[in-house]
Amino acid sequence: MKPGVLDSDVSAALYHQRLVELANRIPEQKTCKQPFISIEKRAKSCGSTLTLQLNIDGGKIKDIGYTYETCLLTRAVLAVFCTAAIGKTRDEVHNIYILFKSWLRGGIDKLPEEWKELGILAPAKDYQMRHKSMMMPFTATLEAFDQRASITE
Repeated sequence: MKPGVLDSDVSAALYHQRLVELANRIPEQKTCKQPFISIEKRAKSCGSTLTLQLNIDGGKIKDIGYTYETCLLTRAVLAVFCTAAIGKTRDEVHNIYILFKSWLRGGIDKLPEEWKELGILAPAKDYQMRHKSMMMPFTATLEAFDQRASITE
């Protein structure tokens, strides 16, 4: 088997029906009302790209827009992220970033309640090549907060 190519048994375990349903819950594109900042991320390991638009007001995420060309794993994360991240501050996003990253690596067993739907990605824990792609909504958001801070200083 070629490196980075999954056999059919692995693909079936990773891309199970519940994951597909979650990933398909979001449209390919959503426009952010009054976006303040736009960030594009690309995962070199798989070629996934995500452009995230954020409206940040009072230090909190007010609205999220996006376009993507990503795998189902990243789309599933994005689906959860677009709901759970509304109203969050940079520190709150950073905290879940740390927890999700630790969970993917096996460092913690459970995610916080409002992020528990990310648990659907448990089969992907063993595929570290996919972790960076799954983290893109978080890394893009943290970068957006940081850029916003530098613009408004």
